[in-house]
Amino acid sequence: MTKTLNDDTQASHPGGFPLSRAKLKLLQPELFGPLSWIGWDWENGKPQNRASIWLTRIEEQLLFGDSRAAVVVSTSPLLVAAYTDEIDCVALLRFSRRFISEYNLERGSRLVTVNTYEFADGSYETDLKPGPESYGTYGNVFPMIADFLTDDVARLAERKLEISEDEWRRTETLGQSYRREKYARPRDGRPCWSFLPAERLPSDLPDIEPPKPAAISILEVPKRILMLVFFIAMLLWGVFKANVNSRAGVFALAVFGSMLVISIVYLLRLPRDLKTRVSIREAHSLKKSYMWIGAVAVSFLLGVAGEVIFASLRGFWPNFAIWVSAFLTTLALYPFRDDEMKRDYPTLKSWAVLSCLWGLLSVGLAHLSDWLS
Repeated sequence: MTKTLNDDTQASHPGGFPLSRAKLKLLQPELFGPLSWIGWDWENGKPQNRASIWLTRIEEQLLFGDSRAAVVVSTSPLLVAAYTDEIDCVALLRFSRRFISEYNLERGSRLVTVNTYEFADGSYETDLKPGPESYGTYGNVFPMIADFLTDDVARLAERKLEISEDEWRRTETLGQSYRREKYARPRDGRPCWSFLPAERLPSDLPDIEPPKPAAISILEVPKRILMLVFFIAMLLWGVFKANVNSRAGVFALAVFGSMLVISIVYLLRLPRDLKTRVSIREAHSLKKSYMWIGAVAVSFLLGVAGEVIFASLRGFWPNFAIWVSAFLTTLALYPFRDDEMKRDYPTLKSWAVLSCLWGLLSVGLAHLSDWLS
């Protein structure tokens, strides 16, 4: 005996598909969220958790519901026509386009729907067009696409072989006809909502397509790199401070070391974020941004390192060593100029002049603490 289905009726072709909770979580994450325990309904004379009821319903429907043909009729958006022989029609279901790559879908791809039904009260749901072979018993269908909810590949393949070619062709023909005629807006294909026509869906549902990450400005490049440079400098300062005041030094190392780890993580994520979240028009300036920020970072780090290593930097040679290090490091970036930088600095000589200035900046930064004190 099932807990959520009508045991007085029996499917002609029970699905027999075990539920994959991992796949269901992709479709209905709210059933597994930290707030899923809040919603309660009064069922069979006792309170029951709404998420638990749905989990049981989906699991039982996949096992005992009526399995039928389902065909992909569009990939933009992703629309699946789910057939029901009881009403001799299809329900159009919309899904996130991410399933196209996850399941290698294309127009005409064959899937399996597992259906349950609601008895007719003399009418059909507004988005269903009953065919000539409709039995007239049911007025609505509750479809679930088994391919998106089970890991039992063998059972899916077995059931697809059992479905007749006539049913596959009719499903695709009806789906294309519904779409071409714009008979009704497609239903939300997620299991908790696929029994409702689109116009009856709650207005506050999360969108089927996962939200795209907010676009980031190209300024995110210098921001993250400078953040890394800053905390490296502060960590070096903490090392220097530990020799003078061990308690203050240890505190500085703990604080700035933690922030350095965070800034490293953000910097490692930068290429991925830029690839997915920066517009094409902005992307052309990435190389230039990396170059300039790299030069600043080198000058800054060498200046701070000079302060830590040489302390007060008295004499010619410590300052000269810092200048040469910054000069040579910046000069080595010459082959990596972008087109715009090549116009501004067309020769190695012009770039060497710029590198001299970066070397002077490093020396100046090395004396910053002396000037401030």
